[in-house]
Amino acid sequence: MEAMPFPEPNTVIQAICNRYGICHDALLDGKRDPRTAHVRMIVVHYFREHRAISFSTLGKLVGKDSVTVVDIYKKATVKLNTDDNFRAELAQVQREISGCSDLQK
Repeated sequence: MEAMPFPEPNTVIQAICNRYGICHDALLDGKRDPRTAHVRMIVVHYFREHRAISFSTLGKLVGKDSVTVVDIYKKATVKLNTDDNFRAELAQVQREISGCSDLQK
């Protein structure tokens, strides 16, 4: 059985942004409103856990420097371990990305 290729990072980011009703530009603009910050946290956690993208590269994808991305990842990890709703949300995002054949192209 052949493994599915990973979708391109920008394709995944766009899918996550679409899920939450924001545009990718909002992440790149460095917006800090709660909704955008939450989506940025989801994106950072997804890519660190499932793609092992460097903090520096990830920073370029979400409009933050690598030190800030490390902080975002640490906060996401704490939240994952303490917030059942956040844990379920991350699992759902992962299932959506893994199960979407359109993203695999």
